[in-house]
Amino acid sequence: MLERVSDMMEKDLILVGATVVEDKLQQGVPQCIDKLVQAGLKIWVLTGDKMETAINIEFACSLLRQGMKQIRISTNVDMLNQDSKRAVKENIVIQMTNASQMIKLEKDPHAAFVLIIDGKTLTYALEEDLKHEFLKLAVDCASVICCRVSPKQKAMVRSFNSYERIFWKRLSNFVEALAPAPLFWLTTILVTVACNLQYLAHISFQRSKAKQETKNGFTARVDAKIRLFRQMLQKKLSVLSPRVALAATKT
Repeated sequence: MLERVSDMMEKDLILVGATVVEDKLQQGVPQCIDKLVQAGLKIWVLTGDKMETAINIEFACSLLRQGMKQIRISTNVDMLNQDSKRAVKENIVIQMTNASQMIKLEKDPHAAFVLIIDGKTLTYALEEDLKHEFLKLAVDCASVICCRVSPKQKAMVRSFNSYERIFWKRLSNFVEALAPAPLFWLTTILVTVACNLQYLAHISFQRSKAKQETKNGFTARVDAKIRLFRQMLQKKLSVLSPRVALAATKT
């Protein structure tokens, strides 16, 4: 409806001026992403940008490189009724099947594929009867770019992959543009846990080391408790009788 209104109003207009906003990448972003890709990480990009804009940005940040084969899955049909929905889903299945066959028939072992899907198509792809086929295709690609996705879709993709990667190949990293989404909080928790894994492993090692048995057969922790109890007992006995304290020390 909005597209129809805009098409009706934006006709026979005289261009007076234009405003351009330059959105630069931070320094080191292309190099960082390149290192992650070289390490074998599969990077997913969830963005609200248009497909053409997202592709240009990924080329700028070295996520997309010359020679990578692009697999685009999209649809231009709105979900009007049940029949049109069925037709759209059939078309998406055909696109995903053809893409999977293209990957399987690729003879170059070093060939890299990138999956590009828009938000409208992603809505269908995340449904129960299509999500497994979508995930199979996604994990066979080096990168996945989801364009025109809403904050709710970002969270759905994140939770969907957290559950499904138990059964399929490991999915590694998610790069999400436009942070105000439930995905932001999920990512924050995961990053916090990941950053503290080394510390937690160190603490666990120290605790297990402290529990190792000594040559007397007692654990180091129990031995320390015994020494502390003996010192406290000696202090109390020294108040009552120096002789009792001396006997206790000899024993």
